[in-house]
Amino acid sequence: MASPFILTYEKSLMAIEIVPDPYYAYTATWLSLVNGIIDDTIDSVTPLFWTADDDGLSEQFSPQYSPMEVAGRAEAFQTFGGADNRQVLLPCMFQAQEDGDENDNSTYSPIWVNKQVRWLEWLKQPGIATGGVFNGVFSFPPPPVFVTIGSFLALRAIVHDVQVQWGGPWVPTTMYPYRAEVQLTLMVTRASYDDSRYASVASGVPTRNRFIQFPTPVAVTS
Repeated sequence: MASPFILTYEKSLMAIEIVPDPYYAYTATWLSLVNGIIDDTIDSVTPLFWTADDDGLSEQFSPQYSPMEVAGRAEAFQTFGGADNRQVLLPCMFQAQEDGDENDNSTYSPIWVNKQVRWLEWLKQPGIATGGVFNGVFSFPPPPVFVTIGSFLALRAIVHDVQVQWGGPWVPTTMYPYRAEVQLTLMVTRASYDDSRYASVASGVPTRNRFIQFPTPVAVTS
């Protein structure tokens, strides 16, 4: 795997790894359909890897409570009704590090920048079946992804939103941009607590920082 490009402030680098969930039922089929469109940029075992800028990331997570009014009580009881999916907002930047033209497909070229962003965008779109009786009719949903940031954070999530701001300079012959600033929104969708396949996904990440699967339920005795 190629090294990530280096930004100006080395002390603030954030290395991020994204891998499609290989245990999801439609991952292999979705990848086979999408990779033909984006020129085999990634497969089920090759992670997308990049460094983010120094804006950091933000997490949002809220419980859900329903009020229960009681006659004679000045305020309502609050009944726990579940929790929202945790959301992680991640600003990232892809920056070409070399000159490129319409034939330059090397790592960190303007075309490389374009491919990384397009792949992220495809992670929120279905793959449409080709050939056979399902040609152009049947669709396969995009897979959840594993997102790892060192030992700080490990998620199983869906790509909920991708907002892109393209920036120059621009390749004169093709108009490919040298820079893309991406606002990535991830929505955590953890696997069932009894799914042992996910046990080793984030083995180096402390339990408090894992949002891969539900923890083993606590035994309650009377």
